[in-house]
Amino acid sequence: MYAAIVLVIAILVESAPGATKDELVLDSSTNLENLRATPLLVLGASAFVVAPMSGLWILAPLVVTFAAAQRWLGRASTVIVAALGHVGVTLFVAVLLTAGIHAGRLSPALAQAQDVGVSYAVATVAGLLVARVQLRLRPWYIAGLLALTVVPLLFDPNFTAVGHLTAVLLGFALAVLVSNGAARQA
Repeated sequence: MYAAIVLVIAILVESAPGATKDELVLDSSTNLENLRATPLLVLGASAFVVAPMSGLWILAPLVVTFAAAQRWLGRASTVIVAALGHVGVTLFVAVLLTAGIHAGRLSPALAQAQDVGVSYAVATVAGLLVARVQLRLRPWYIAGLLALTVVPLLFDPNFTAVGHLTAVLLGFALAVLVSNGAARQA
């Protein structure tokens, strides 16, 4: 359902006239200015906006990871993990950006940068799923997720890449908690 809503919103945004399309995306962005002005609105809205349309490739991993997590933990737990990833990582990145701008290490223009999408939620859920991967395949799964997040960070260090790595690491941490909780119940 989430993927379908994201797809419909992406089509609606893409079909809007040029300036309106840009405004819709920017108004939904969790950039620092929007987080100061309307934090709850943009934290919610940004989780449903994917721009540009070429970013819709993320819907395939979204469907796969969310389906696997729902089969394992249920819908409510999956939504909580995804929301924790989206909101928690967004706020973490916002703190890093704010500190970097105030320290003069980052451009003040980053306070208005576009930041929308489902990727932090997907990365967090994907990290959590490490607990479900067979032990013999787990190192490969971990290496794959880290490669998908560390390589972009090395070649194009930006706040989004930091966010993706943070989201995967958060998912790994949640996997440890879930695994420890399951071991105690057994």
